[in-house]
Amino acid sequence: MKLIIDIPEEIYQMCRSCLGDADCIESAIAHGTPLPKGHGDLIDRNLALSDDGLCEFHIYDDYVKMRNYLKSISPIIEADKESEE
Repeated sequence: MKLIIDIPEEIYQMCRSCLGDADCIESAIAHGTPLPKGHGDLIDRNLALSDDGLCEFHIYDDYVKMRNYLKSISPIIEADKESEE
């Protein structure tokens, strides 16, 4: 299972140094958001919509170019391929 959790920076740093408070960590996990089975790649929307990436596209431009551009963006979290089968 993949889970998105929101942890304050100081708790994250304590966890990295093995000093984390177990209650804080458990609470963050308990309040996390499970990713749905079969989800696609998660990408950075800001990167995908940045002027650097989209400046060459216009409203009537080629769909294939836009699709290839979006495919070229590295995912933050890979797709759930197990559930796609």
